[in-house]
Amino acid sequence: MKKYYLIIVLFLFSCSENEDIYNVREQFIEVYNKKYYTEIDAITTEVLQPLLVEDFNNNSNNWQVGNSNGVIASISNGYFYMINNTLTDTYSSSIFLNSLTQNDNYQIEIGFKSNNIINSVNPKYNGLIFGFDNVGIKYNLFSEFLLNPKTIDLSATGNAFYKNLFSIRSDSMNEYWTQYNKYILRKIGSKIAVFVNNNYVKTVNIDPIFYGNRIGFAFNQILQVDYLYINKINL
Repeated sequence: MKKYYLIIVLFLFSCSENEDIYNVREQFIEVYNKKYYTEIDAITTEVLQPLLVEDFNNNSNNWQVGNSNGVIASISNGYFYMINNTLTDTYSSSIFLNSLTQNDNYQIEIGFKSNNIINSVNPKYNGLIFGFDNVGIKYNLFSEFLLNPKTIDLSATGNAFYKNLFSIRSDSMNEYWTQYNKYILRKIGSKIAVFVNNNYVKTVNIDPIFYGNRIGFAFNQILQVDYLYINKINL
């Protein structure tokens, strides 16, 4: 009987010891990975796989451009200019990016400035869209919230559909339209880290749904984009 007691005690001690080792390991991994979310230089070029490098020196990626019924989209002098004078509708220009999926770790970097001087209706619909399904019209929209200074939003939206994923205020932002703002969305696992003008702002526990494989821009006011870089992160 004593032998059985000894075996049970040893087994319990072994289980407890293994659990402690597992917890320590998980804590170490969490601390180690934290730098990827909070340090802008923690993700190096060695782990970045370029999927889209767009500087708008030309229209080689076949963005939708044109001038019709008060809506203007044009690429010139290294910028993508979008102006919407309709006062009611939101327009978009997008391209397919099938090499990026929802399950990937990825980094989106964009430089743009926007203005609400034309239209005070739906002030959020002016920015980057990704995971865009242009059939059901659902997408993730990253935008400057023009009615709330120095605030950025990420939302899942579309026809009769809207869900706010986060709203973040950042003193690192330049005033709307006066200067460009540089934004980085770094998605690793089920978290997104947000950087504004190379400054870490916040990490949010979200994993945006990809409704489709298009990426681009939505605008119901004025949007001017300097560049758009999409990278897969291979850790």
